[in-house]
Amino acid sequence: MDSFKLAKEKYNDAVATFKNGNYKKAEELLNSLLEKCAEYTEIKKLYIESLLQNNKPKEVLAFISQKLNDEEKMIEEFDYYTAKAMYFNGE
Repeated sequence: MDSFKLAKEKYNDAVATFKNGNYKKAEELLNSLLEKCAEYTEIKKLYIESLLQNNKPKEVLAFISQKLNDEEKMIEEFDYYTAKAMYFNGE
């Protein structure tokens, strides 16, 4: 199986895990995927959502500031995640 198909399978597993409410496992799966597919924005979004569901606002803020490229930082959805993390972090 080629690496693209394997990554797609792992992403689908992570999405299903997230939808089933197992955010801790989804976070682990997505973190593993990000090591191999760091440029894929949809993985980053779902990873951030998993972190938020796991009550990790500091990790969300660090991830957004360190791992997003300039184009991604312009996407409104990431602004929403930043605001939500800051709110949960008491800022």
